[in-house]
Amino acid sequence: MRPEFNFTWLGGPTFILDIGNFRLLSDPVFAEGPFAFMMNGHPSSGKDNVPIARATPLPSMDFSDLDLLLLSHLHSDHFDEVARDRLPKDLLLIAPVDQVDSPKLKNFTNRRPLGWWEVTLLEKQGETLRIISLPASHSHDPATNNDLGVVNGYALQYTSDQFTYTVYWTGDTVWFEGIREIKERLGKIDLLVPHLGAVGKGGPWGLMTLDSEEAAKVVDTVQPVTVIPVHHHTFSHYTEPISFLEERLQHSPTDLRVLQEGESFRLIVQGQVP
Repeated sequence: MRPEFNFTWLGGPTFILDIGNFRLLSDPVFAEGPFAFMMNGHPSSGKDNVPIARATPLPSMDFSDLDLLLLSHLHSDHFDEVARDRLPKDLLLIAPVDQVDSPKLKNFTNRRPLGWWEVTLLEKQGETLRIISLPASHSHDPATNNDLGVVNGYALQYTSDQFTYTVYWTGDTVWFEGIREIKERLGKIDLLVPHLGAVGKGGPWGLMTLDSEEAAKVVDTVQPVTVIPVHHHTFSHYTEPISFLEERLQHSPTDLRVLQEGESFRLIVQGQVP
């Protein structure tokens, strides 16, 4: 009997993925209200100390059965103080190599660094979750990309004795040619989780996450079975509504699922292991 796979979006870059018997949490941002967190170098204005508002309440969550905290990077809109204080400190945490020893994470006792294309395995009840750190590019401009620091995307490859399932979570990235290599090396991608919002578009440093046009290019390149976009609507520094992507992909064969904060989607698992 196949286990149920569920994706629950909590807002912004934060989601819970139940994949077989594994449960993981991504980039936790838990603060609420009109001053959820402060941002220096606001991507649209360039100003410092700009309050970022959360547009929707934080859904209720149970962290007692998490297997993994997966961090793409440690910018203020991807890991906040509320999450740092609330999450179990013995939870396995995976983060970019140069950020895993950040003071922000010092109280977490089970940290594991992962550089691009490095792999780590989790095993549970006869199932395996292969986690591959993938390249990402936070900006089209090399100097800005360097200043913003390393971002990890991730592939999550689940296998049991019956079937496989592959997830590609982009992290904060714009389109870059390395996405073609990601597709070539991963093969079939069942679920794509791209970061939208067009953060920085029209601002002093340019685009810092996907807009609808670049996201559509990613979809065309990796050809996933399902797309669940995140990193849109929830916070005030996102500049492009998700309706732009819905319009752009209205004739795509990919199954686009746009969730509301707190909503879950039962994933469709296809394909047997030979």
